[in-house]
Amino acid sequence: MSSPNHTPAVPPAFRGGIRPLLDRLDAVFTGTDGRVTFEPAPLSAELNGLGEELVLLTGVAGGGKTDLILNMGLSMARHRRVVIASYEIARAACVRRILPAASCLVPGGTPLTEADFSDEDKREAVDGTIAAVRSIADNLIIVDDLTMDDVRGHSIESLTEAVHAIALRDGIPPAVIVDYAQLVTVSTPAFSTTDILDRVSFGLAQMAHHERTPVIAVAITGKDGSFRGTAKLEFDADIILSIKTDREDAENGSRGLHVDIKKNRNGAAGGRVDLTYWPAYHHFAAVA
Repeated sequence: MSSPNHTPAVPPAFRGGIRPLLDRLDAVFTGTDGRVTFEPAPLSAELNGLGEELVLLTGVAGGGKTDLILNMGLSMARHRRVVIASYEIARAACVRRILPAASCLVPGGTPLTEADFSDEDKREAVDGTIAAVRSIADNLIIVDDLTMDDVRGHSIESLTEAVHAIALRDGIPPAVIVDYAQLVTVSTPAFSTTDILDRVSFGLAQMAHHERTPVIAVAITGKDGSFRGTAKLEFDADIILSIKTDREDAENGSRGLHVDIKKNRNGAAGGRVDLTYWPAYHHFAAVA
């Protein structure tokens, strides 16, 4: 309680009304930096792009989760920097997946498998893909177990600090891809695995909301569909997507699948997006 002769200062956050927001309706309806579109285009259209949201992607092992978030990150890199924190596969392995996916997006290009990048007969197509990726290469920041070689390096605090520093340096925050949420740790002592994951979940959501940027993370679920380790992931997420296979690999190597929108805090939930997945090319496309 203040003394009778002292008038307490009003905290900055409480000093103004909503007039600034009325002058910036884009900040009200799309977020300060706008919503970011991405590939695959049908999913982007269904979600109206992504804004300052924590997106969790679930699905069975081998169902294409990592390829899907790498497709999203690759396409977002055309607009801004993207930080890919890969706690499961190595940095080089991410690039080996990104390059074939990129080959499918080159106008008039030839889709390439990982093996094709070592095939001299495919050199022209390979060079075209490399040139396309090189044009956005500085926007793709990939860190893995080798570059995050200690406990703090794997922590949500370290990731948050790095994302904030990039945002301050560039004047626009990077989009963030995390593979996967349950492998992120914390830098200070925790009481239990649940405590760790509760703090990671909160940190990912705060990163999206405070930095005003999309944060997309793979999250592992149990057989009953609940998030492994903590229920807080479901609470903190703005969007929850579930990828499910409808048709196994056809003769042409494609796989039919769909993405269910299980939760969408800022839009309509319950939608479904049908996609064709090409595992050999690590690529997703609209159903023909």
